Amino acid sequence: MDPQIKIERWAREALPKNRPKRILIGNNALINRRTYLSLEQLSIHMHIVGSSGMGKTFLLEHLVKTLIDLKVGVCVIDPHGDLYQRLLKYVVRKRLERKVILFDPNDREWAVGLNYLEYDDE
Repeated sequence: MDPQIKIERWAREALPKNRPKRILIGNNALINRRTYLSLEQLSIHMHIVGSSGMGKTFLLEHLVKTLIDLKVGVCVIDPHGDLYQRLLKYVVRKRLERKVILFDPNDREWAVGLNYLEYDDE
């Protein structure tokens, strides 16, 4: 290992005991009922489909902000950059910027390996 690379081991924070088991994602107008996703459902693959302007990015932003507030780790890959910018402002407002790892896949000097399919349920 390169001695110039600084490795930080972060201590895991205790999760709130009263953390909700589900997240409100919106209202189902057909049955006039709120719609939720459980944290378990959010830990598996998700596919969000919709036409331009239908709220896909808004939904993702809401989910990520809620997960951040619940102290659940997230990985956001944003090819456009608008969601990333809004989330970064949110993280700074929450004073969590030291817990964020940003990487640019185009930066060959600081290449990062990422297995976004790996899941640790601890």
